[in-house]
Amino acid sequence: MGFKKLALAAAVAAAPMSALALEPMQDEALSGVTGQDGITIALDANIVANLIIHDTDGIAGFADTTTTTTTTNTYNYTTTGGGTVIGGTTLPGTATSVTTNVNTNTNVNPITNTNYNNAGALVMSGFGITTPGEIVLKIDAGDSATSGTEPTLNVNVAIPTGTVVNLGSLDVANSNREGAATDSWGTDDTARVNGVLNLGSMTLGATTMNIQLANEPQGDMIALNTTISNGISLSNFSINDAGGSVNGGSISVGELSVINTGDATGLLVDAGINVADNGLVIRVDELGNGGADIRMSDVVLGDATQSALGDIELTNLQLGGTTVRIVGH
Repeated sequence: MGFKKLALAAAVAAAPMSALALEPMQDEALSGVTGQDGITIALDANIVANLIIHDTDGIAGFADTTTTTTTTNTYNYTTTGGGTVIGGTTLPGTATSVTTNVNTNTNVNPITNTNYNNAGALVMSGFGITTPGEIVLKIDAGDSATSGTEPTLNVNVAIPTGTVVNLGSLDVANSNREGAATDSWGTDDTARVNGVLNLGSMTLGATTMNIQLANEPQGDMIALNTTISNGISLSNFSINDAGGSVNGGSISVGELSVINTGDATGLLVDAGINVADNGLVIRVDELGNGGADIRMSDVVLGDATQSALGDIELTNLQLGGTTVRIVGH
């Protein structure tokens, strides 16, 4: 047998052994080569949308009639929704009337125009998110033990520095969602009031947060314990007086920033977000390293022709232990 034939025979004989040698890598070691189990999603965001919140029962708690005696006022309601009124007192809930002493602060909404019980809408126009890099989501599922009883889904979210959230403007309009089966979506813009609030744009530093669903070994559904580089800044914010007999002006701020007290390089945020049976609960354990500073530049009262008041600074703001609860009514 010549040399070439001998070499070919040796190669053919060795081929099955080579294939067998590769099998352990394919079946057992491949996951170790490519990384740990889990899913990573990278989002290079350029998102634009309009957000509409429909208040389908209008302003609950308006009194349509008032009965007055020398000692009492009785307010009768067309709705039983019970909204929050002047002084923070909640209207009567399932009751249809409330009686108060004329000599005390009633905390009752005395408006008699029941037309405001119709649906209205808040429209956030021009909402958008733009990132200079990728928002990275790392998704994993795990349990406390091999046969554990606390499975959890963990989502870690990393937002790159320089992410811009354009909050746009907040408009008020008539909603098409009146509660009937034949209602359409959207708004009736005939009498829409644009720019009640100009929310401007918010720039974020590098931020991380952790979301856990099912069981929550971290203690919260959403946990933030991070330092936002360069803090948070909000540009071109204004509250506009668009109605009433005196209008046309605004309270405007050129730039608003929130940073650690005396330190513009970052903002420490330690907070937890949960959904309880009574609403969305946001708990602030710590905002700012030793407190937070809020700096507002170019504060103007009136229209654009007015001169600025100057700059305003709120220092050493302490919010640790504050809880915010958000719920419908």
